[in-house]
Amino acid sequence: MVHEVVDHFGQIDALINDAGIVPHFNWGIPRWPRVRLMSKDFWDSVIQTNLGGTFLCTKYVVPFMEERRSGNIVNLWGGGRAENHGAAAYVVSKDAIRTFTRFVAEEEREWNVCVVAFSPKQAIATEDAPEEARKRLPGPEILGNGFVLATQAGMELTGKTVEHRNGKLVVAD
Repeated sequence: MVHEVVDHFGQIDALINDAGIVPHFNWGIPRWPRVRLMSKDFWDSVIQTNLGGTFLCTKYVVPFMEERRSGNIVNLWGGGRAENHGAAAYVVSKDAIRTFTRFVAEEEREWNVCVVAFSPKQAIATEDAPEEARKRLPGPEILGNGFVLATQAGMELTGKTVEHRNGKLVVAD
């Protein structure tokens, strides 16, 4: 995939790691099983998709960014609370992405590759959400140009978790 992008466009300026398996509690979809009832295959699927996908895309994009001594990597972070029984695999994978972001940011600092975790701050109903959820929850438009701003973040934000507030990118609380 990465080689096809480079062959077609000549370079990679930004990577947004946004794919994931999500427990859509806010969508009214049945809860995932608690850890004691969860199969290892299910756990592995969530961890490998959310964290493993972020790792693999980052691993294969970084050499092209290092070669140019420039680039931005944005890792989607956030969601889920301990009281949401059944969210353990998701929350663990997302917290691991935040830690991954900090470590990769330090590894890539000398090559001028900025790596941030981006927080949407709330549940969002995408186009495949049930109608009821789309009526009750904000859609992706609530993020405004947050992803664009994150792909333009300066090195002073590398390793940080950021969010979009009032048209600006700010370090999350």
